[in-house]
Amino acid sequence: MRWLVILLLLPALAPGADPTGLLNGSFELDADHDGVPDGWTTSGDNGIKQALRQDKLPDGTFCALLECTAFARSSPASHAMLAQYDTLKLQQGHWYRLRFRVRAEGVAGGSLDVALSNTREWSNIGLQDSAFLTADWTWCETTFRATQTTREGHRLQLWWGSTGKVWFDEMTLDEVEAPKRRFLERLPETAARNRVPNGGFECGAAGWGSVTDLPGWGGNLNRLFGEVVEGGAHAGRRCLKIAVTPQTRLTCWFDYFDLMQQPLVLPLAAHSGWIGVEPGQTCSVSAWVRAAPAGQTVLLRARSSNGGRSEKRFAAVADWTRIELAFKPAADQVYAAVGPDLAADKRDSATLWVDDVMLEAGGSASTWEPRGAVEVAVRVPRDGGLFEPGEPVSVAAVAANHTPQSRSITLRWTATDFHDALVNRGERKVDLPPGVASEVTLPIRAAKRGFYRVSVTAEGAEVTPPLPLRLAVIPFNTRPDTLVGMNHAYPTADLLELSRRIGLGWFRDWSYKWQQVEPEKGRFDFAGPDAQVDRVLAHKLHVLALLPFPGSRWASEAPPAAGQENYQQNMERIAHAPKDPADLAEYVRRTVAHLKGRIDTVEIFNEPIYTEYALSQKFGYKPADYCRLLAVASKAAREANPRVKVIGGIQAPPGHLTREFIAAGGPGSVDAMSFHAYPGRGQPEGMVGPFEELRADLAAAGHAKLPLYFTEGAYYADDDPEYLPYNSSWIQLLPSERVAAAFTLRLTGILCGYGTQRIIWHSGTPGAINEVDPSGIYFEYDGLPRALVPVLATFNELVGPDVTTRGRAKALEGVYAYALESGGKTVVMAWAPGKKVAVPVDRARWRVLDMLGNPVTGALTLNDEPVYLVGSKPGMTVGW
Repeated sequence: MRWLVILLLLPALAPGADPTGLLNGSFELDADHDGVPDGWTTSGDNGIKQALRQDKLPDGTFCALLECTAFARSSPASHAMLAQYDTLKLQQGHWYRLRFRVRAEGVAGGSLDVALSNTREWSNIGLQDSAFLTADWTWCETTFRATQTTREGHRLQLWWGSTGKVWFDEMTLDEVEAPKRRFLERLPETAARNRVPNGGFECGAAGWGSVTDLPGWGGNLNRLFGEVVEGGAHAGRRCLKIAVTPQTRLTCWFDYFDLMQQPLVLPLAAHSGWIGVEPGQTCSVSAWVRAAPAGQTVLLRARSSNGGRSEKRFAAVADWTRIELAFKPAADQVYAAVGPDLAADKRDSATLWVDDVMLEAGGSASTWEPRGAVEVAVRVPRDGGLFEPGEPVSVAAVAANHTPQSRSITLRWTATDFHDALVNRGERKVDLPPGVASEVTLPIRAAKRGFYRVSVTAEGAEVTPPLPLRLAVIPFNTRPDTLVGMNHAYPTADLLELSRRIGLGWFRDWSYKWQQVEPEKGRFDFAGPDAQVDRVLAHKLHVLALLPFPGSRWASEAPPAAGQENYQQNMERIAHAPKDPADLAEYVRRTVAHLKGRIDTVEIFNEPIYTEYALSQKFGYKPADYCRLLAVASKAAREANPRVKVIGGIQAPPGHLTREFIAAGGPGSVDAMSFHAYPGRGQPEGMVGPFEELRADLAAAGHAKLPLYFTEGAYYADDDPEYLPYNSSWIQLLPSERVAAAFTLRLTGILCGYGTQRIIWHSGTPGAINEVDPSGIYFEYDGLPRALVPVLATFNELVGPDVTTRGRAKALEGVYAYALESGGKTVVMAWAPGKKVAVPVDRARWRVLDMLGNPVTGALTLNDEPVYLVGSKPGMTVGW
């Protein structure tokens, strides 16, 4: 009856309705005088006690207040939710912006989820985001594209998962133009004809990298394939040499649905930075090339920021020859790339020299000229930008004078630390003889461990690349084993080596899929998966073998409608249970026996029941179905290798289907229970309650000491985002890498505090040159570090895989403190989210370090960023 009343009052509500149909976004209207803002209601299961009402603001206007006074997690509908049903008039494919003010008190996790749902089929209609919650009014805004035209059964919903109060005000929903994506690594405008920086390579390799064509999302080339050489150049003294032989050729790997083992046949050299152009106006890109053997195919490409590309192939000869491509850009940002195409020639080796790359307006290439009379390129002279504590830290600058006269420039640089505080400022005059390139070292006073960004400018020249350089001062990992790893191994060897150095010791590998290793019943072939993991093991890294799917094409009980035409159909088929569990047992038995001594940790299925990867709920499967197959797989694994460690679980966040898994006997089949969590913008402390419930439920079922494995999840941020406005179907960026690092370490402390013995983050992929992917939580392009790297390195130095927990320490209100024991010492991780809390500490007993590993002196005040209290022996207590 309530909704009938609202419909009858629609004329009265018109002043409070947006053109998109949003009703009473000001929350001022209450035509029936019941104290509840018209058009709005709540949603939640019987374990939730919540009340919605109008609340008066100091200026006499009203807002909405939703208060949850009791919260018991029992179902997917365990939430406090503000909702509006069946009012919106959105069109599929159109863009909209939702904007509102919000503030909160007492909400665990400190975030609010926002979505637009089709409740008839429980699908999302394009809006799925989250917002920070603070005690102060904060504006929240999100732009989305409607994936469906709204019909009866849709719901606008804003919700959280705990007790607490949330106030809402001034909500609007407007149709907007499609946001124009702007890549931010953009080169400055220039009056020069040539817009390519360091196109003649006189500044060395700085500002250049490589890119190739790879299927899927597993990553790309992460650094320049080739070298800048002296002599033999077309003009000047230097040129780029790209030499591919069977011995030097890279192989790019990936372990997801279809295994990728792709030899590098298209190493394209590309410059750093997008170049602004006029869409539709003819441009040309050109380069001078020569090859051995003559006749080698060369690809010249112009890549547009909308994903399009123009390209042309040429046959390079033994002498320097110019190649050029005229194109009309489809977007207003492009970059150029050039390199050998071995696949076109069906060769496994070739050498190509490249020089004098130009991109200019007009349909034909003009006489070569550099971007500037004097050019400066900067780089970090260490792999991964990593330095050890106590050694000198510097960046290198190469200045090239392209003129016939002597020139002088002044280099100026600044360095900021993890908290964006200035730590170093320098200036240096450089005299350049005619036609000479000179390299100088710019010292950085990085006296402490941590993360640094270095910005370089030049009076009298332009500097490339356009973004600040990244570097980190960290303790290099020396442990043969670590607690932390990554889901999916990086595609190239350089990133695997950097992983070992920073302490990413484990990779969760998907290679041993049933369909992969037993494509036909009884015919086993481990060659492909073995190659994937052997290259990881060769770097003295460890592998957790995931057996992700419960079926194969031939063994699946899926009906014929679940075909084999494309990826989605294939995945649905192998996500079904096997027709005969004995076939599953044989697959697991043979696989685990094959891995024995190389890989002794296996995880059974990926996200069963919880998502569509394995035994999806949409096909009628329940946790008990998974637990039955888990018991079969676990028994077979232990028959094959009595020392194997079997990992399994629903792999949802703790609290979601956890009790059903326990009730169905799942813990009895595993050596550790696995789970996943992507908190989005939610604070880690929102997981404390679910973890405490999980531990209590395990204890009640007789599994009090069962270890946990966190095998997928992460926080994401990017201080140099690839583009704005940033949008993603699954990544929600935090405000900064510093915040993400603090959240990640807080989550790590909570995980360890509740008995987690392995932490696997997702997904590692750093993207490509000019298109860095924020899901690469540790590395930017060229392996340069994100702010999380020194945080990980310090944690690995203090806490090893032998960690045991004494649980949450008694602490002052608002303080989270977890006491861990590792390496014969006590390590207490402590923080106070959103607060500043002074705590006593006995300096004679405890060494206090910040999250980067630097000593904390003076009085100790806890805040958002965890600190370590390190004791000299196990069993120590802080006494708070």
